[in-house]
Amino acid sequence: MRFASHAALGMSYLAQHKFVHRDLAARNCMVNSDLLVKIADFGLSRDMHESDYYTSGDAQAKLPIKWMAPESMERRVYNARTDVWSYGVLLWEIFSKGAKPYPGIPNQDVYDFLKRGQRMDAPKNCPPEIYGIMVRCWQDNPKSRCTFVQVANELEELLEGDRDYVAAPSVGVVGKRPIKHREEPGVTDDSYLVPMQQETAFGADGPV
Repeated sequence: MRFASHAALGMSYLAQHKFVHRDLAARNCMVNSDLLVKIADFGLSRDMHESDYYTSGDAQAKLPIKWMAPESMERRVYNARTDVWSYGVLLWEIFSKGAKPYPGIPNQDVYDFLKRGQRMDAPKNCPPEIYGIMVRCWQDNPKSRCTFVQVANELEELLEGDRDYVAAPSVGVVGKRPIKHREEPGVTDDSYLVPMQQETAFGADGPV
């Protein structure tokens, strides 16, 4: 639960600063010696505004199909809402203890599986509240998906509840609703991100 919370906070920070990651997955989350999860691998990330879309022109590129939203598979569209879809898959990875998404379904069949309205089942022993977040991340209509702010707040509430979850530090104010602080010295909003290497960023009109 704590790892899921850290990832949501890191992605909230990215979305707030108009960045799209495009390859959010367990393989791109690192854990430091303080058990703080950091979002890494910005090789596919692009700087853009919420109202803009980045469309990849390279049809031959290797794409993380099992983490991609349907609109990304269809039109190579990437935005904060497609990152939310990927976060839902990351959440499934966390609560399945590292299992590969869409077990038994080859990459080439994932799109048809999703377009039939099907979704992955809840991992074994996954709390229903967590699976509910996953399902809301996987809404076919991008506008119906939850936001990272909503996810971060919901996870914070679960961590503060009666269930036997491991407490996670919460930091900063993201969006309109403040996330309650758990005091942890030296942790800031961007503590959940690995510094990004300098590279060309793309917006709606090309390189920026």
